[in-house]
This record gives sequence, structure tokens and C-alpha cells, in this order.
Amino acid sequence: MAALATRSSNFAWTCGEDLVSSYTAPVRESPPAYRTMFCGRCGSTLPLFDPERPFVVIPAGTLDGDPGVRPFRHIFVAIKAPWHEITDTLPRFNHHAPPEQRLPVK
Repeated sequence: MAALATRSSNFAWTCGEDLVSSYTAPVRESPPAYRTMFCGRCGSTLPLFDPERPFVVIPAGTLDGDPGVRPFRHIFVAIKAPWHEITDTLPRFNHHAPPEQRLPVK
């Protein structure tokens, strides 16, 4: 999924917050657990907002226009769709990005 992040202080729901549902999967390898947010009415993926975390992860497909930022890396390349070709020269990581490049969780 293409996504971007912003500081939690820059994010606010403008409507529909009462329709937001979430799912937290059990921890497979190491914390934190995988969590996703979605519309309880239609199932669409929504920004992952947790006021306790410093960043909100926003699925790029939920944006109406150009966010003005561009990709800077590819993560989880080892499990990408077999038909998807990466044609740029951005850094690639088979799984997560290295710890020093990840967003802080607290």
C-alpha cells in the first residue's frame, strides 16, 4: 500500500469519525501489533490515527489530490504482488525499513 505520514498534531477528522472502526492483529514477530482502521459502513481503508502516537499513517488512495510528496523507498518487497514491477531506483527493503528509518511509535 502506498502511504504517507504526518504528525498527529497535523491531523483531524473533518467528518465521519463515528464510522471509524479498527482491527488489531495479534503480534507475530515483535511489537507493535499490526493495526488497521476502516470505515464501518463501506470497509474503505482509513488513516491510522492514534493520539498516543506521534504520527498518522495515511493511505495514499484516500487522498483527493496530489499531496506534494513523493516516495522515497519501497518496503516489504519480498511479499509484493508477483505482477508488480518496481521500475525506479529507490531503496528497497525485503521487509521493514531499518529501525533507524522507521517512524517512532511513542
